[in-house]
Amino acid sequence: MLFVKKGIRFLGFFSFVWLLTSCGTLTNTPRFAMVLDNPSTTSGSASAGTVSVFSVIKSTGVLSPIGSSVQTGKNPTAITSDLHGRLLYVANTSDGSVSAYGINRTTGNISSSPNSPFATGTNPISLVIDAKTRFLFVANQGSNTISTFKINQTDASLKPVSGAPFGASGSPLSLAVAPSDKFLYAALGTSGIGVFSINSAGALTLVSQQAPPATITSASSLVLSPNGKFLYVVDGVKTVSAYTVDAATGNLTLIGSPSVTGAQPGAVVVDPLGRYVYTANQGSSDISAFTINADGSLTEISGSPFVTGTQPLGITVDPSSRFVYTANAADQSVSVFAINGTTTPGALGAEEASATGAPAQSVTITR
Repeated sequence: MLFVKKGIRFLGFFSFVWLLTSCGTLTNTPRFAMVLDNPSTTSGSASAGTVSVFSVIKSTGVLSPIGSSVQTGKNPTAITSDLHGRLLYVANTSDGSVSAYGINRTTGNISSSPNSPFATGTNPISLVIDAKTRFLFVANQGSNTISTFKINQTDASLKPVSGAPFGASGSPLSLAVAPSDKFLYAALGTSGIGVFSINSAGALTLVSQQAPPATITSASSLVLSPNGKFLYVVDGVKTVSAYTVDAATGNLTLIGSPSVTGAQPGAVVVDPLGRYVYTANQGSSDISAFTINADGSLTEISGSPFVTGTQPLGITVDPSSRFVYTANAADQSVSVFAINGTTTPGALGAEEASATGAPAQSVTITR
């Protein structure tokens, strides 16, 4: 009997390794949606969450439940996947940990990584993977630090980088990595924006800190354009600010005045083709949409804002730049929008929403 148990354990590990290493052909077609559900959002107590899996209907972007789900740690607040759609990570705020998973690119099924979860600093609230899938960076709001882990691309496991976690000179709320993998940007609340250099081992060094614009009190979430030339930051109140990025130094320069959004913009994204900026406005339950001009400045798109489900906490654009998704906590749903590419470029057309069965916190779309 002991031999059989060992054999089963070995077979399970072999299958896990196989699902991570067998990528198949990589295209921009959206395949699966991983939705992070967090009961703590409405219950007021720290509860374990779940990641639910949906397939994406290619023609409409609408989500169809697969029935596969996995449990996370307590009060999960952020989810991210790698470029190839093989690795998945969740920040568990109340546990001070990251849960790591492998994704089967054929079925969408999720498997826990060996030794998951992995300890972070206090209250991890945001995470991001670099372009080469070498490192995972985690914003620890409670301890004013950023954890860095080296990613094992075979089994999704994590190993802390020497010297981590690194001081953030403020309370980090959101992270973005430059396409060059040379710089990390952190929204630091009232402390503004921190710019960190990333060395070859994944260690961070603070190189500059940008105060919020004079009329803005905080930096709550940020995103880089795909070409790395521009950074967009929401203040969590009513604006989004645009910055140019110095490729050599990582330093930021404010472009004009901040643009007005809906109420309480808590998340911001740029589509993968670098054409549009979208903000999820938690307070007004809608999306503000902007065109990115040649100089990085923003122009609001006709028809904006676009109504979502109630209390959108997370927002993402699929890899093909055809669809926008918001995770809506209050009505436990994911809103789906098609991006208009003809009559009013960048405008959003509502598709069928998908129920999640629990307060939706965040969503990521894999290839």
